Amino acid sequence: MSKLIDKLTTINKGIPKPMGFNMAHAASKGRMAIVVKITDCENTAGINIKGADSVLLQPVAALPVKTLQKVVKTLTGCAWGLWLIPGEETAEAVKVGADFAVFTLESHASSLMDTGKLGKILKVDSTLTDSTLRLLGEVPADAILIDDPALETEPLSVAQILLIQRFTSVWNKPVLAALPSSLSAEDLKAVYMAGVDGIVIQTKLETLAERLIDLGEQLTDMGLPPRKKGKTEALVPFAHFKPDQPPDEEDEEDEEDEE
Repeated sequence: MSKLIDKLTTINKGIPKPMGFNMAHAASKGRMAIVVKITDCENTAGINIKGADSVLLQPVAALPVKTLQKVVKTLTGCAWGLWLIPGEETAEAVKVGADFAVFTLESHASSLMDTGKLGKILKVDSTLTDSTLRLLGEVPADAILIDDPALETEPLSVAQILLIQRFTSVWNKPVLAALPSSLSAEDLKAVYMAGVDGIVIQTKLETLAERLIDLGEQLTDMGLPPRKKGKTEALVPFAHFKPDQPPDEEDEEDEEDEE
């Protein structure tokens, strides 16, 4: 399995409660995942990504395999993934050793088949209709990435948290969210409690190392507080019957007996 997906799944399911005398100490271990998004993919030489769990490459245009291989060499010791341009196949990402790939609803359906251990992450945003949202679970993805312009401002508002919950309420697998790299500890906790398992940040490469240190400390101090179980069913109850479906015969008989 993808290293990033494996980590996100562990966070999503919750770290098992420890036993013994070290319960309080062990319970604080673990933190949300940090993914660094890089768009200037051909200028990553000397980049310091210590503290990041993964790197997401989002080139403006599809990169030749040889160029991609050179870029990947600068990301030593860190799992990385590729944001697929619509029409681009996952074969290229698999060929150069990508850990995961981000795709959109416009991506070719064939690119999601036979991807081996490659993690598949679906990008979603507020333009998704309610009818499509209800079918989200049918997409063969391992996680979703909420990437929406509405989440670019801070501090986070109630509307922004509700936007996140619009997706976490119907998706039971891991969730990533693209968020400002300078979120406060309070906002980070609010995002986590809303169902997000990892954040995707983008910042200037020259300040990346410092920001990763600060963010890592914030998330480590926060740990992984218990989240409510079953919130998805509570927020979006789906009826498994048609509105015009006639009542059961047993119900009709009960009504007649009462008369």
